[in-house]
Amino acid sequence: MNGNKTINDIREKMLHENEAFLDDFSEKMFEESNRIIDIFPKRVSEEFAEEYAAVISYFEKEDRLSKIYRDYAEIFLLLNCYFHMSCSFEEGIYETIKDADDFMRRFTDMKDTGIFKALFVKEKVMIVVDRQDTYMTVYGTNDIFEKMLQDLVSAKGYHLWDRG
Repeated sequence: MNGNKTINDIREKMLHENEAFLDDFSEKMFEESNRIIDIFPKRVSEEFAEEYAAVISYFEKEDRLSKIYRDYAEIFLLLNCYFHMSCSFEEGIYETIKDADDFMRRFTDMKDTGIFKALFVKEKVMIVVDRQDTYMTVYGTNDIFEKMLQDLVSAKGYHLWDRG
């Protein structure tokens, strides 16, 4: 276990030394194609705008939204076991997950205006969560990553769909 701690310490040091690189990576990812992870299986048409507003207000209630964010946090925890993930709870500050309980607490306690980014540099993928929304946005594509993400999202009862 001490070897893992040393590897994690080295990885964390490299992460902080490369924050400028991660900022650049993040900015470039916003230009990539994107998909949505959502409670809805596809975009709701304008014809159903009133119905959508009623349903989304139901899911935005604190107890329901908390469940959604716990599920999303668990997806990140699982992804972290298969892909190197750098995450950011605050613009320009990146870290790795060292403690699952701490990550869960921080992710689910984000303020209403919180933005969370998970960067998967090797896979050229970024996932962004705006705490004001019930969905996550996935930027970039990678077949292996996408298959794992689809499996995890489906297992939690959510949907991954093209934004287009």
